[in-house]
Amino acid sequence: MRRFFALVMILLCSAAAAAAQNTPFSAAELQLLIQARTDLELLANQQLGSERPVGWSGSLDANDPQLALLLRLDLELLAGTLLAPDQRPPGWFGAIPGSPFTIARDARHDLELLADTVSLPGVRPNGWAGSDPLMRCSRPLQALVYLLERGGTWTLTVDPFSPDFCRLAELEAVRFAESASAAPVSAAPAPADAASSAAVPPGSARITGSLALGFLNRYATEHVGTIPVGTIITPVARSFTQFSRMTLVRGEGFELFVDYRDTSITDAEFAALPDVNGLTPNPTCTADWCRSVTFTVGSPAAGRPLPGESPPAASNTCQNVSEVLAPGGAPLTPVGTLNGMPQFRLPYGYSAHTLYAPAYYMTDVWIAAPGQGR
Repeated sequence: MRRFFALVMILLCSAAAAAAQNTPFSAAELQLLIQARTDLELLANQQLGSERPVGWSGSLDANDPQLALLLRLDLELLAGTLLAPDQRPPGWFGAIPGSPFTIARDARHDLELLADTVSLPGVRPNGWAGSDPLMRCSRPLQALVYLLERGGTWTLTVDPFSPDFCRLAELEAVRFAESASAAPVSAAPAPADAASSAAVPPGSARITGSLALGFLNRYATEHVGTIPVGTIITPVARSFTQFSRMTLVRGEGFELFVDYRDTSITDAEFAALPDVNGLTPNPTCTADWCRSVTFTVGSPAAGRPLPGESPPAASNTCQNVSEVLAPGGAPLTPVGTLNGMPQFRLPYGYSAHTLYAPAYYMTDVWIAAPGQGR
């Protein structure tokens, strides 16, 4: 696949980085839409290069209430181009009216199906964001799993990387539903903290990522330092917010939230952790690597703006990006400066570069190629 690069100067803005605060979409809807759009562009790049079908919108305007419909339209255009105008893979959901979330969820299902059809099953372009593997399954199964998990007494534990994920998920969900329907109505519920005392031995995991940022809350708004690689941790609980990877861990001198992908915690182990809402966490950081709290952009989920701002903020607060880290964690060297601002060379489209400004940061970025409307 050809690589295209942009020479850019970057600003991080409080309103832009927390786009969900000012869009017609919830945080979960916006994240799903953005992930599906970036992966759709990656698949189009892989199959068509820089070309796009006639009528392609390429929209990534988070303020456009039609964003979900434009995503579906572009997906249908790509499928019609790569296959045939009237040909779709078996199991294709197609365009069905619904909420932005259900439209984006259906688009994710069909996007994964199309990717399997036009290339090797399970093989994806570099930088593929993906999503909850359950979205690759049938609508009835998705509805059943979401309904059962909403009850708070069951969580799907199937290995998300299993090639037979949907069949195994159906078996596990049906078994639980059948056993629950057969259980006495008066059965006593398990204590709220039973899971936390169950199966996770102390020191059962380690920090593996060089950017394992520790936070005082699961919304990642209060950063207190980077946990060193190799630090021994004990997984305690996880956020059950959809798409969240935040995990409460304990170690010598700290109890913090961290992205489980920066640890040795497996996907299956993460899925099996109890809901942090059922516990009483005590986030703290007294280890020698801890530092004073750095506030990231305000979180819509946390329900609060940046310190000193009144919701909604009157205007954007923007800062020059001073450091960029490559997906592997290596710092990029500026290739020049303009008006005192450093310039960095980044690829067009989606990439997992991390951008730092004095008070803000982002863990991925999308840069539109010339001529692409956004």
